[in-house]
Amino acid sequence: MRRADLFDFRKVFFLLIFTVCVPSLALSTFGILAIKHERAAVEKRLEELYGEKLDRLAAALAAEMSRPGAEATGAALARRLPELAARLFPDEKARFELLQEDAAASDPVTALLRSIASTAPAVAPDVGPVFIERPLGGALAGSSLVVRLPGADSPASIALNNRVLYGVLLALLYGAIAVGVALTSRAVYREAKLSRLKSDFVSHVSHELRTPLTSIRLFVETLRMGRVRSEAERTECLEHLDKEAERLAGLVDRLLDWARMESGRKVYRKVPVEAEAVAREALAVFERQRLAPEGLVELSIDPAAGRVEVDREAVSMVLFNLLVNAWKYTGAKKEIRLRVLRVGARTAFEVTDNGPGIPSSERKRIFEQFYRIDDLLTRRTEGTGLGLAIAKRIVEDHGGRIELGAAPGGGSRFTVLLPAAKERAA
Repeated sequence: MRRADLFDFRKVFFLLIFTVCVPSLALSTFGILAIKHERAAVEKRLEELYGEKLDRLAAALAAEMSRPGAEATGAALARRLPELAARLFPDEKARFELLQEDAAASDPVTALLRSIASTAPAVAPDVGPVFIERPLGGALAGSSLVVRLPGADSPASIALNNRVLYGVLLALLYGAIAVGVALTSRAVYREAKLSRLKSDFVSHVSHELRTPLTSIRLFVETLRMGRVRSEAERTECLEHLDKEAERLAGLVDRLLDWARMESGRKVYRKVPVEAEAVAREALAVFERQRLAPEGLVELSIDPAAGRVEVDREAVSMVLFNLLVNAWKYTGAKKEIRLRVLRVGARTAFEVTDNGPGIPSSERKRIFEQFYRIDDLLTRRTEGTGLGLAIAKRIVEDHGGRIELGAAPGGGSRFTVLLPAAKERAA
C-alpha cells in the first residue's frame, strides 16, 4: 500500500476510534457511577414504593376501626393486618406488621420486643429486619406500621443483581463496539487496498494493451517497408500478427466480460456438451497463442467424464485462463497437464503444473479481483489480475466451484467442478 493510501486509512481509522470512544467513555462513566450508588438508589425506590403501601394500609386500618361492631384493639388490628395486606397487595412478598409501644417498658428495645410478641405472630425466617416504620395517628397514636422485606438484606441482593446486569450490559456494549470497529476498520482497509489495486490495474492494463499493439505495429512496419526476404518470413510475420491481434482481442474481451459480470448483464447460453470437447477447444486456443514451442502440455480424458450443461465458450475461456497461468508461472522446463474426469455427480477439469506453487497464505486471495501474488514493483509476468476472478465467477454462475491445491511433486493444481448434464436435467 502506498504511503498516501496508508495515511488516508490511518486518518479514517483514528477518526472512527475517536467518534466511538468519546460517547462510550461517557456511557461507561455513567454506568460505573450507577453501579457504585446502586444500593442507595434501590433503597430510595423501595422506600417510595413501600411508603405508599404503608399509607394505604394505614387508611385501611382506620376504615376498619370505624366499621360498626369492629374490635378496635391493637391486638385485633394486628391480627386483621395480614388479611388487609393480602387483599390490597395480592402478590406482595414483603411482610407488614402493627407495632404498639409499651409505655411501661424501661427501654425502647424491650418495649418493641414485647409489642411484637404480644400483637403479632413470630417473624418468619425468610424476612429481614424492619425496613420502614410509619407512625400512626388518631385512634392508633402510639402504634406504628412496619414492613419487612424478604431475605436477610433484600436491598443489597437487588443492588447486587442490578450491578451484575449493568456490568454484563457494559461488557456486551464494549464487545459490540470492538467487533464493529474491527469490521469497519477491515472494510475501510480493504476499500483502501482495492482503490490502490484499481489504480495499479489501470496502469498495468495500459501496459498490457500497449505490448501487443507495439508488436502489431512492428510487424506491420516490417511488411510495409518490404523488409521480408522470402515468402516464409512473410508468412511468419502474418502468423505473429494474427497471434498478437488475438491476444489483444482476448485482453479486451476479458475486460468487457468483467464489466458485464459486475453489472449483472452477463448472459450464458447453456447447452449439453461433451466435457472432452470443451477441454479440447480450450487447449486449441491455448496452443494458437503459445509463443514458445518448448514445454510439455498433455490432455487426459476419462471416458466416463460425460457431458456438462454449460456455456461452452465461457467454460473454455476458464480453462484457457488456467492453462495460460500455468504456462506463465512455471520455469524453463514446463510440464502442464489438463485432465477431465468424473467425480461423483460432477465433472472435474484439472489443470496441474510443475511451477513453484502458491503459498497457502495466498490461496484465499488469489481469486480476488485485481489481486496478484507478484510484488507490484517486481512483477515478472504479464496479467491484469482479473483472470482467476473471472474464472471463479463463471464457474459459480454455472453452479460449480473452483478449487486450488498443491500438485503432487510440487506446483499448483486448479480443479473446476461442474454439475454433469444428466444430474442438472434430473
